[in-house]
Amino acid sequence: MNQKSINVLVIIVLIIVGAIVAYLQISKSQESVSYVETGEKEIETKLVMGVGYSTQPDVELAVQEAHNRMAEELGGQEPLFAILTSTVGFDQEEVLAAVNQLMPETKIYGYTSLLGIMTKEGFHIGEAVDEGQVLSLTGFVTEAMTFGVGACSLDEVGSSKEAGRVAIERAIEDAGKGLDEKPKIVLMSTSPFGIGEELVIEGVESVLGKDVPLAGGGVAAGYSDLVSGGEALFANNRVYPRGVVVVPIYTDLKIGHAFLAGFNPTGDKGEVTKFSGSNGCNILEIDNKPAAGVYNQWLGGLFDKYLGTSDMLLGEAVSYTLGKKVVEADGFSNWQMIVPFHFNPDDSITVGAVAKEGTELYLLESNPELFIQRPALAVRLARSRGEISEKEIAGVVMDQCGGTLLGITEGLPGWNRTVSLIGPAAGEAPFLGVSNLGPYGHFLGIGNRYGEVTASIIVFSKD
Repeated sequence: MNQKSINVLVIIVLIIVGAIVAYLQISKSQESVSYVETGEKEIETKLVMGVGYSTQPDVELAVQEAHNRMAEELGGQEPLFAILTSTVGFDQEEVLAAVNQLMPETKIYGYTSLLGIMTKEGFHIGEAVDEGQVLSLTGFVTEAMTFGVGACSLDEVGSSKEAGRVAIERAIEDAGKGLDEKPKIVLMSTSPFGIGEELVIEGVESVLGKDVPLAGGGVAAGYSDLVSGGEALFANNRVYPRGVVVVPIYTDLKIGHAFLAGFNPTGDKGEVTKFSGSNGCNILEIDNKPAAGVYNQWLGGLFDKYLGTSDMLLGEAVSYTLGKKVVEADGFSNWQMIVPFHFNPDDSITVGAVAKEGTELYLLESNPELFIQRPALAVRLARSRGEISEKEIAGVVMDQCGGTLLGITEGLPGWNRTVSLIGPAAGEAPFLGVSNLGPYGHFLGIGNRYGEVTASIIVFSKD
């Protein structure tokens, strides 16, 4: 074959190859479902998530900026459902009104966050540290999920348990589902401190049972003392200063969740032998001795100056807290955290979670490095339980107790390092991290619990 014939043959081959490539590209662009190559298999993308944030102090500008960033990650599509988070420096009624104006067809669930908000870009803080002006929007674009938003004000009903029951029943109705259909997971936020958080859980579980996981937290207030007010809950077009907001999610997509303490036992433990308070949140005696004295003795007199007072010791106690041992159904040894808020003149301890008579309490300890590493470990645990590979992750949502921020003593550099460690665990997926006043989570085979200084993680899969 002469050179001229070879050249002609090469040209013919190139034309054929080009035609095949063009056909494949056109066919791919016409598909209604997108795919992601994992190296092992192609993943059908049935859920797209996007997270947008803003530190603008002006409400309308902040909402617009957060919406723009979210929309960019969603490819310009408006979400079916969105999580709205905001720090307490904003007028929350104005925030929600601005969000509803931009996304009138989107179901909204959300709550205020302590001090700032985490995304994969870092930990975002507003100009005023104590109150903060930061907000975020996390959108879900999907036809494979059904969301219901339900809420109940504590002023509507006679108990926190009733509020939980009413809120979840309203959410189920909003989703167009029946009581016999079980959601895959439920997002939940409540008013913080003293409402009887575990009573709210009982109310929700009276409808759904113990096997449906809850994830979320007690809505956050100001930063200086963690209880300075300004908290708010969002449910579609209404702000609830006090109450319960829940979102059952119905789907066949994979979802992983984890509720991780990240503390180590010191070896000291005792039994609660006397308590008071309708919610069991005042421990009077441990091993038949004044509780404050026992706790302080375990710590070698660290809290001597607090004995006989009601001064807040939370800033130091977040690293030396109490916990109930929990062994989950998969054999994982975990802890339900019970944080001492303050001593009392009668040497009792006011704590944030229920610790009734007969409860065996362990003294647990953590440190700034463990607090920094814990969220990434929790993401990996949630991924493992949901059998979700890195390439399959659509997005990650974390509710973390705001006390953790106090435990990371270096402040913002440490908080940003937390985000940098979450990145490799979450891959390229969008990430929302919220700091609240005590998360809700699920222990496998046991049920849902409330506990401070804990990370509650949800990992959503694309398929």
